[in-house]
Amino acid sequence: MKRGRHGADEPTRATPPTGPLAYLEVLFGTMAAATTGLLYSGFFTSRDYLPPLLVAAAGAALLAVLTAVRRWRASGTLLVAVLGFALIAVFLVYRHTLDHGIPTVKTATDLGTGLLHGWARMLSVGLPADVTQDLLITPVLLTFVATFVSTTLSVRTRAILAPALPTLLALVIGLLFTAARPAAGAVVTAAYLVVTLLLIVVRVSRLETAVTPDTEVVSAGPVRRRAATPMPFRHRCRHELGRTAERWCSARAPTNTWTCLSVVRQRPRQRRTGAARRAGRRRRRAGSRPRRRASGRPTGP
Repeated sequence: MKRGRHGADEPTRATPPTGPLAYLEVLFGTMAAATTGLLYSGFFTSRDYLPPLLVAAAGAALLAVLTAVRRWRASGTLLVAVLGFALIAVFLVYRHTLDHGIPTVKTATDLGTGLLHGWARMLSVGLPADVTQDLLITPVLLTFVATFVSTTLSVRTRAILAPALPTLLALVIGLLFTAARPAAGAVVTAAYLVVTLLLIVVRVSRLETAVTPDTEVVSAGPVRRRAATPMPFRHRCRHELGRTAERWCSARAPTNTWTCLSVVRQRPRQRRTGAARRAGRRRRRAGSRPRRRASGRPTGP
């Protein structure tokens, strides 16, 4: 919590994790999502579908890390995810509809049709199928969403199994799409389980060794404890000066120690308002004037 101008508590956003374990965690999450894309090796007749899937996984992880480092809110994060997927879909999946590298109306129309009806064509097409735009857009979307959500949960939450849930959902959907040709299903599932296990091990290790500014780790576990507020520099100087004067007075004048300390350790002056300063000046001026008798003559010697 952070103090505002008027002393109110303002919520502070959590700092994203850093270090080798955090990078390994993001890497294993990306690998788990990319592994689910290998299920479609028996669905398509060639391996031309792999580059868009791998680029989608890597791009989603980079965007999720960027939004977490910049500490963007949910609305900004969602906007970045939508724009990132649109760029990958346009320039990798529907690149044949571009006019000299510029998207056209046909690009937008084909992209909308593929997003709406691509999954239905995957369920009705005969296998193995050729790598077409409408058949490829659904696996790319699943890989991108699984990687982005998994990485976001990995760097923004402390739940241990949260990053594995999106990739597990992508694996189940991929198994449903490739149920007619489950040749690589067992191998891909085993590889996914190994990568996910490594992800969970690294995540547990990072969460156990992470120390926040207001947390102190002891043998019994992490204990929430507020960090001590550092003493201002001027107060430290006054404190050290008082201790030095106390030792000096104790050595030079042991019978008059409290008188010496009362002179050295004076109470710090408080900041006064303009009205208080003016009132003090009036009192000092009134005190410096000589008293007058009833006759009006001064009472001097």
